[in-house]
Amino acid sequence: MSATTQKLKTDQHNEVDDEATMVLEYADGEAIIEASWNWPYSMGQVQVFGPKGSMVATARDLFVRSTGRQEANGALEGERVSLDPPARETANPISYFVDCIRNDKPIEDPLSIKVNVQVMEILDAARESARTGKQQELQ
Repeated sequence: MSATTQKLKTDQHNEVDDEATMVLEYADGEAIIEASWNWPYSMGQVQVFGPKGSMVATARDLFVRSTGRQEANGALEGERVSLDPPARETANPISYFVDCIRNDKPIEDPLSIKVNVQVMEILDAARESARTGKQQELQ
């Protein structure tokens, strides 16, 4: 994995980078994570691309687009997928965590310790890659 950081808002007199890009390489794909305090608006979305199409997930919507399909209205997102609202117990991380404790249920992904340790390993490797300019190996 490799990462770069930079400060694009140079008119602000602080020592904080406001832009980060992380590239994680896998045997069968690649993940690009972009984080910024520099964008003029909040993106708050995840885009996934594969051989059969793509998906865009926002806080409230999910869109699917098949490879080669042109949307009639020119929208890049694709076709909206209807989703049922989450149950009250899983509507947010705190509610989910409390429900697991009250009902003696295991804490599953994405809030599991395993996933959160992996996230911290990625962030630590990204910070080291940005600091040294060298790729970092993830286990």
